[in-house]
Amino acid sequence: MISRTKQKEGYMIKKMRKEQGISQEDLCDGICSQSMLSRIEKGDYKASFQTIKQLAQRLGIDMNTM
Repeated sequence: MISRTKQKEGYMIKKMRKEQGISQEDLCDGICSQSMLSRIEKGDYKASFQTIKQLAQRLGIDMNTM
């Protein structure tokens, strides 16, 4: 089972990505696969801290707010 924290991270990434008009493909380029990003956003995949950090940095999200 995926924790609420991981679901929240995925929700925040998806929310910010959509607000900024960035496609999943563009966001995950060089970080992870598009299918993995989709699963992260849905809360279906427990990504590593490093992956979440890289996605958040690309979106300009402060990790302390996640």
